[in-house]
Amino acid sequence: MSLGHTRIAVIAEENSSSQEHIRGYRKVLQDHNIRAREDLIVISDSSAEHARCLAGGLLGSLHPPTAIITCNDVLAIGTLLGAREKNMKIPENLSITGFGNTLLSKNSNPPLTTVEIPIQSMCSLAVDLLVEEIEKRSKGKQAVLMLPKLIIQKSTGVCLVNDLNKEDVS
Repeated sequence: MSLGHTRIAVIAEENSSSQEHIRGYRKVLQDHNIRAREDLIVISDSSAEHARCLAGGLLGSLHPPTAIITCNDVLAIGTLLGAREKNMKIPENLSITGFGNTLLSKNSNPPLTTVEIPIQSMCSLAVDLLVEEIEKRSKGKQAVLMLPKLIIQKSTGVCLVNDLNKEDVS
């Protein structure tokens, strides 16, 4: 995988799951020998309105990002609104991703690329494990790995920005 001349920003919340998203962002960049720019990581409250304002700030900078990763679909919708205010073409000039695969991602314009977490499977397993514990049939602690699924829709693509240089990348 090559990140090429992409500037990737993150809009996250002040919670542990968002901190894990940020940690993953930094790790991927490090794995590709790209310096993570802390000014491209911004913390939002849980509203689309705040994400819209933060996205507007990022996109109004001298070297705006070519992709914004958000830690949930609400923040992604706010980011999409901020991009529209800056007349950004999605995905030609900016890719946006969400997280959660909620109704928001399916019904936005354009539909958002998002990450689906297996909530139903997780809940079902949790209930099964709880019943086993209550009925004293528990096998003790178990580690369970459930993988998310990337749902690629129309908010991501190859950016047509050609004036970037290596110092601007991340």
